[in-house]
Amino acid sequence: MKVVAADDSTWRVRRRWLPWRRRVRDVPDSPIDIGPVGDDPISIVLMVIALVMFVPAFVVLIVLVGELLLLFVLLPLVVLGRGLFGVPWTIEVRRERRLLYTERIRGWSNASRRMDDVATALRLGHAVPARGEATA
Repeated sequence: MKVVAADDSTWRVRRRWLPWRRRVRDVPDSPIDIGPVGDDPISIVLMVIALVMFVPAFVVLIVLVGELLLLFVLLPLVVLGRGLFGVPWTIEVRRERRLLYTERIRGWSNASRRMDDVATALRLGHAVPARGEATA
C-alpha cells in the first residue's frame, strides 16, 4: 500500500510474496548497429565482433527468462506453504525504492494488521512502531 506521510514523503508498505527479493537487472542495448553484411573480410570481422557482443546478451536473456519461469513455478508452492505450514510473511517498508525496514509475521490477517499499523504510524509522521505496540 502507498502511504503519504505528514511531510509529503511517499512510503510503500507491502507484503513480500516470495521468500527472496527479486533482483531487477538492467540489460544494456547494443552499442553498435550492424548494417547489411557482405562476403568481404571486413564484414566477417564485423560479424565476429557482433557475435562476441550478442552472445553474452543472449545468455543473459535466457537466464532472465529462466528466472521468470522459475518464479511462476515456485510462487504457488510458496503460497501453499505459507497457508498450510505457517511460513511467515515478510513485511517491507520502502521509500524511494530503498528498503528501509523488514519484519516477519505469521498469518495473513496478522500481516495485514501489522501493515495497517505501520502505514498509520507513517501517515502520522511517526517511526515504524515496535511489534505489538498499538498506534492511535
